[in-house]
Amino acid sequence: MKKEVPMIKYTCPKCGGKEYELSELRAHYSFISILSNFGYRVFTTLTCKRCHYTEFYKVPLRKISEALIYQQNK
Repeated sequence: MKKEVPMIKYTCPKCGGKEYELSELRAHYSFISILSNFGYRVFTTLTCKRCHYTEFYKVPLRKISEALIYQQNK
């Protein structure tokens, strides 16, 4: 099943690049959670394709556009 990646307007704060890559990172916080596939946290990573600056967001990939819109309106 292919995940739908949201389109967002993004400008890298380090180099001003406009191209980015979105991906999900699942972080386990104990050895038992690795074995059982429970007890992990999901982070979305946003990486600039130009300078490789990476930001981590504690939201699933499908909700990243909502989180970035909220952050820009702050």
